[in-house]
Amino acid sequence: MDPADFELIETLDRKALELHPVWKTYRTGDRPWILSWGVEPAKLDAELERFGYCGPDPLFPVLACDPLPECSEMAVAAEVRLASGLVLPGYRLEPLAFGVFADREYTFNQGLARFALRNAERLAATLGIGRDEVFPITYRCAVRGPDGRPLVGEIAAPW
Repeated sequence: MDPADFELIETLDRKALELHPVWKTYRTGDRPWILSWGVEPAKLDAELERFGYCGPDPLFPVLACDPLPECSEMAVAAEVRLASGLVLPGYRLEPLAFGVFADREYTFNQGLARFALRNAERLAATLGIGRDEVFPITYRCAVRGPDGRPLVGEIAAPW
């Protein structure tokens, strides 16, 4: 993404991840980092003004993202392979959460076992597979990790 196209968003969705592979929740301390990519201060200020309300913190595209910087709160686009072999678009949000896109977004949090189980059942029903064909999930991210190696992994069923 070109710095001139920099834009904050309110909600991460499939379209945003297709547009750019890495998004982060905006915090005040992120300003110098964003400006270091060549985003004009006036552009950033105008984007922040759009979110000057009591809603969720906006998300911004991390323009210097391959390899990923050492940073928290980043959602990273991933190709997700279910245990059934089906491959779907998705993302990971370290350390505990990830999402998968089918007819809609199915989110999972490894710290919320019952929630994850319900979403696995819903995803399985949508895809016409059994719940046991969802996990384990393997993923491959669109960018490299901070160490420069491919960002890949496996997620066991959180229940």
